[in-house]
Amino acid sequence: MAVQIPSPEQMREVASRCGLSLSSADAESFRQLFTGYVEAYNAVDAMPDEVPAVRYPRTPGYRPGPEENRHNAWYRKTSVKGAPSGKLKGKRVAVKDNIMLAGVPMMNGASTLEGYVPDFDATVVSRILDEGGEIIGKTHCEYFCLSGGSHTNATGPVHNPHRMGYSAGGSSSAAPVACPPPSRGSAG
Repeated sequence: MAVQIPSPEQMREVASRCGLSLSSADAESFRQLFTGYVEAYNAVDAMPDEVPAVRYPRTPGYRPGPEENRHNAWYRKTSVKGAPSGKLKGKRVAVKDNIMLAGVPMMNGASTLEGYVPDFDATVVSRILDEGGEIIGKTHCEYFCLSGGSHTNATGPVHNPHRMGYSAGGSSSAAPVACPPPSRGSAG
């Protein structure tokens, strides 16, 4: 939807609600500053959305319970199998939960994004799948990836696999690497 530049009267009204007063000249000056930004926004808004096709079948997976997510390192478990051949054939890959995986919930460590489901794959996911890799799940990350201590995820900290209650280290944490995921239903 195209954005319209506010009239000088609208600008003075908004300023007044914020406890500011603008002269007519000030309002017109601000309008001129907005012009380039509004034109750029409208140009981008007019472009067609080119959403890449999702090429490999998948399900949303599931959120593993404590019995198979003892260190709280996993956000989602799933299985998205890629091409039948390629450099990654037979390799299982977990992606950090700040990477879009179509059809699989994503929260980027933040409660405010809980429930978001991307409708296309990130380029790195497409490349892994095109080379025959299998995406086995999404690992927890820090709240909006803004920390490096493995303790700010909305669902709780990721524990060190060698000592519960201690940091797993890093924004993605090392727990999934140190302790590969057990198969569904087994202890881990």
